[in-house]
Amino acid sequence: MKAKFKSACISCGQLIKPGKEISKNNEGSWVHKHCVEDPDLP
Repeated sequence: MKAKFKSACISCGQLIKPGKEISKNNEGSWVHKHCVEDPDLP
């Protein structure tokens, strides 16, 4: 899904610009699509 509004990604802290691909994380918050797909690093 593409972002409609400017917001901040709670996963990485960077700006989510309108038109960028976003997805919901396990907690139900909208984050960058790549922030959901990346595995957690030890």
